[in-house]
Amino acid sequence: MSLRDSDSDGEWAPIRRRFPVMQCQTYLNCAALGPMPDFLLATYQQAVLDRQHLVPSDAAEHARAALAAYLAVDPASLSFWTNTTEAINVVAGSIDWHPGDEVIVNPIDFPSNLLPWVRLSDRGVAVKFANPEAGRLPLTAVAAAVTPRTRLVALSHVFYQTGYRVDLDALGAYLHERSIWLSVDGIQALGLMRPSLQHVDFYMGASFKHLLGPRGLGLLYVRPEVADRLIPAMVGYASVDMDGADEVAGLATVVRRGDPLRYRTQAGRFQLAHVNTEGLSALADLLTFFDTLGWEAIKDRVQQLSGLALDALAEVPGVSVVTPRDDAERLSLAVFRVEGWEADAVVAELSQRGIVCAAREGAVRAAFHIYNNVSDVERLVAAVCALPGAVTTAEPRP
Repeated sequence: MSLRDSDSDGEWAPIRRRFPVMQCQTYLNCAALGPMPDFLLATYQQAVLDRQHLVPSDAAEHARAALAAYLAVDPASLSFWTNTTEAINVVAGSIDWHPGDEVIVNPIDFPSNLLPWVRLSDRGVAVKFANPEAGRLPLTAVAAAVTPRTRLVALSHVFYQTGYRVDLDALGAYLHERSIWLSVDGIQALGLMRPSLQHVDFYMGASFKHLLGPRGLGLLYVRPEVADRLIPAMVGYASVDMDGADEVAGLATVVRRGDPLRYRTQAGRFQLAHVNTEGLSALADLLTFFDTLGWEAIKDRVQQLSGLALDALAEVPGVSVVTPRDDAERLSLAVFRVEGWEADAVVAELSQRGIVCAAREGAVRAAFHIYNNVSDVERLVAAVCALPGAVTTAEPRP
């Protein structure tokens, strides 16, 4: 099989060389854990040297500014957390829920974007499930679940097990016309495209997947018009305004008087305390790196590679693709099943050939990024064709 007519590897070859992992394997699993590029070693070394010599760090401000530019939002609308799950819990716990309120969720979503909402049933909130259609959740499916009591819809921007990408503009506009909030887990989209947050109220994610950054660093965007209506689920010294020049003395005065806490405006009310300074230095450098490449170019590249994989796999007898083929409904994932094979067994066989994928909900998930190339697609498809007992009489289309 050859896909060379679709090859644009040459211009991306210098990028590929920046990822040491690609020298020893065909890595197609950044949807689980993204490999770090080589230049982050210098970033971390400098951050450690600065800490050793107690050099003041403005990493948080640099990262917040870079992230705000990437997301096209106000820097004051962003706060940093440990991971996506924590950020989702912050949102779920900070809304003034009333008995009878409804939340609509996606039943095939990742557990971290289900459990914080499902637990709201303890507070009298009705949790309703939209009905996915073949791994997709179009606007019509969400609209069918909406009632006058619906207060929030929570789902992922890109579905981790099928690769389906939600049209946030269309869905958000529909919900906002009905005064319904939209909360989005963006971890499978961040680093691959520039998400449109015009009609999104809450957007959360983390840096360790497609942003190719460290573990232990999450982010939360809260729409400015919404932030000041929330009572933070957690509180720390960084989330409240202090009275007096001395912060500790000022807080003690507030406590003695019994005054209610005055929370900071916008996302400031959610930030608790110190954040991962070294990780934020890495995030700022990564966003500069991505911005230099261009977000549209990145999106086009990952869609090209995943599209080539989906088209080729669809032509292999016994293989069925799960990810939608329409560019508007997908991004970097190519999810497929092999007839007569358990997904875990396929992943193990691919691993023996140096190809790293993941098994998710009975299917094999390959995730592409800017360090991948057309040769990686060829190796994946050839390895699937070579599975013991696989039917390979038909030649996949180039």
